[in-house]
Amino acid sequence: MAVLIRVDGSQEPFTDFTLEGYQKAVADGELIQAVRFRDGSNRVMIMDERGKLKLKKPNNTATIMVGEWLLAGDYIAGDVIIAKTPEEWN
Repeated sequence: MAVLIRVDGSQEPFTDFTLEGYQKAVADGELIQAVRFRDGSNRVMIMDERGKLKLKKPNNTATIMVGEWLLAGDYIAGDVIIAKTPEEWN
């Protein structure tokens, strides 16, 4: 199961596990970035690689989820997907 977390804090299930699906959901069809959580939870956050350059709004929910790993004043920009990492990534 995966969830799409929007900048307004709303959440909805995400089920299109294709590159195009990820790109469309969070990156306007462009480049995405996947970052593995460092808490041992086997999760990954998928986001727009250029979200800040595109001046996307901060995603407070996503920022709080990984805030302790960000530099002071940094934030996650735009909608994100939180998903379990595929077995082959482990």
